[in-house]
Amino acid sequence: MNDQIAIQYALYRGMQSCALFQDLNPVLGREYLAQRVAQDAVWQTPAPSGKVGAGAIIQIPTLLFPKPNSLQRERIYSIGIYEEPNRNFTPAAGGFAGGTMRAADDWADVVLDFMWNWRLWRAGGLVPETRAVVPDDQFAEAGIIGMRAVCVLRQERQQPARCATPQIAVSPLDVVTLTVADGSDIWYTLDGFSSPSPATTGSLPGETAAAKYAAPFQAQPGTIIMCAAWPNANTPNTQLPSQTNNQSIS
Repeated sequence: MNDQIAIQYALYRGMQSCALFQDLNPVLGREYLAQRVAQDAVWQTPAPSGKVGAGAIIQIPTLLFPKPNSLQRERIYSIGIYEEPNRNFTPAAGGFAGGTMRAADDWADVVLDFMWNWRLWRAGGLVPETRAVVPDDQFAEAGIIGMRAVCVLRQERQQPARCATPQIAVSPLDVVTLTVADGSDIWYTLDGFSSPSPATTGSLPGETAAAKYAAPFQAQPGTIIMCAAWPNANTPNTQLPSQTNNQSIS
């Protein structure tokens, strides 16, 4: 189970067990939307207290990367509150438990407070967006008033360990020496095109095979050296190869 669904479940269970929501019927968005035709609408299904007229749909979070090429990511958590006005504001009478007597925008404020104070097992609290309560017209054609409470969870992705980037040194006689700080294997190419990878075999059009560096070598003027380090027994905890380094021999 990925984090997005796990946190959706956590919010659902949290709302189910919170006394603030005894009059509100919360459902999981994925399951509700898949079965909507075959079951009562979320605002018609009685809440734990028996009241009807309003319900909440907890959506699967949306994953965003707000900064290009950044490790920062944001998960947007949205809970929609939907109210059928007539039923929602009908008082209890004759065995009918009555509506919640609380409008969708009021429920959205309560949901927002709940999300803001909620603490997740792998993160801090959810942070309200600048527009934290917004209209939702998903069911407007049926006369349903909708609001959404929106929060964000900002996280930094953990970058997998990389090999150290190889360094290229060229002597006045155009002798090339490649070094890497962590003892990884260095692979290189000399055509300025082919990837310096153990898998580069020269089998693709225009590609030349990569070579594993063993000792300094002579290079011709105009040669473009590309090299990268790859994990070996000396780098057991490293998962990714290094960034590619390149240099032209003048």
